[in-house]
Amino acid sequence: MVKKNLLRADLEVRHVTEINFSLLAEKGIRGLLLDLDNTLTVWHGMEVDPAVQAWLDSGKARGFRLCILSNSHEERVRPMGELLGLQTYYMSLKPRKSAFCKGCRELGLPPQQVAMVGDQLFTDICGGNLAGLMTILTEPIDPREMWGTRHIARPLESLVRKLQGKK
Repeated sequence: MVKKNLLRADLEVRHVTEINFSLLAEKGIRGLLLDLDNTLTVWHGMEVDPAVQAWLDSGKARGFRLCILSNSHEERVRPMGELLGLQTYYMSLKPRKSAFCKGCRELGLPPQQVAMVGDQLFTDICGGNLAGLMTILTEPIDPREMWGTRHIARPLESLVRKLQGKK
């Protein structure tokens, strides 16, 4: 059995709206775990781009199960879930495998039918890969983010991507 590189996404897109639900369905994917900050909305933003809402609505209309999987607090995540009409799992402790397994249980789907979508290699992609999910890396929506992410994680991600031959 070939081991998967934990820091390499199965698919990379600039923005969530570029993710094709038909392609996912062909691969057997029926549910998505979605990072919130800098994936669906700007960091700590409480507004959603209408294109993102339309993309989410399209996925729901096609029968996809969608859930926000975030390390943020309940006070941040729950209102966004209500606004977007999505299930939420907050304070998830990504990249712990248990967070992704719980997310799959929230969706009622096995890991092989779920994809993790997020903007960070060390939390979203690594954790999704550990749990056996398809992983989709997006570019961060906005450069604003937590200090540690911006000054520690992002430079390390750049190094990893350079070593992987990515820009």
